[in-house]
Amino acid sequence: MVTVNSNDELLKKCSYVAISSYRRKVLETLKNDVKIPTKISEESGVGIKHVSNVLTDLKEHNKKITAKLIIDAIKDGKSKDKIAENTDITVNELNKIIDLGSQNDRIYREVYEEYESVYLSKHLEVFLKEIKNKNLKKALKTSGIEKSELDSAYNSGKNGDELFTKFYKDYLNFKISCYITQIIKGKTVSKALKNSNLTDEELKDNLKEIESRILDKQMNSVIGEIAKNRTTRQAAKKAYQRKDFKAADEIYSKIYSNHQKDFSRWDKKFYALTLYRCYVQNPVNQNKLLDAGKLITQLVK
Repeated sequence: MVTVNSNDELLKKCSYVAISSYRRKVLETLKNDVKIPTKISEESGVGIKHVSNVLTDLKEHNKKITAKLIIDAIKDGKSKDKIAENTDITVNELNKIIDLGSQNDRIYREVYEEYESVYLSKHLEVFLKEIKNKNLKKALKTSGIEKSELDSAYNSGKNGDELFTKFYKDYLNFKISCYITQIIKGKTVSKALKNSNLTDEELKDNLKEIESRILDKQMNSVIGEIAKNRTTRQAAKKAYQRKDFKAADEIYSKIYSNHQKDFSRWDKKFYALTLYRCYVQNPVNQNKLLDAGKLITQLVK
């Protein structure tokens, strides 16, 4: 598809060639064939030095026109497919140009800057919306970015690049929230990490916050069950069945310390089972084992 912009640039290319007899002769000699500079010089009658200069000039001029077309297309909000189509290159060639720009290529640097600040920033926002109801692969496809671009922006934000700092924080928080949801649903740590795209390192770095948020959600779950006129025993049983005994102990201890008189025989039995699972079945701390033993005795006597 030929656009107005590409037509304008085609005219500029023609004018650029027409104003130089050397350029005209070199291109007439080339036609649609591939030739080495010495062969071009022989057939065109243009000195080898001039041929080399002409080829270098033409290559650089073409790069500048390509760069301008890409930048204009980015500003127009076009997708990568459309940018490539309008510039008469492939998407792979477009990606190579962007990569060269990231490596400070003199002509393509401006392409990379426009791509990073306009195209990528906009499409990362789309990605954050899409990932909420799609898996990673589909969210990337819908938002028009590749996994390598996502990782690059994420790592840049992590390392303090102001352009991507907000994206890094937003996506990390989303991954943590997904992980927490998976854990509360009873998934294993490895499965929760995979489903949330959270890394082992990120889990380790944010473990304290994650455990706190999981506990808060589980507390709210139990309180919600009680608020729905279910008995404490029913709420406790539901929490216990998730097999997160440490969290269950935290919940029970808070409820028991404030509402001891409201605990039925079954409530106490469930609390005792939780303590047994946490501290007696596989003891790791003698003091906690003794404290748990005393409280279990108090609960079941």
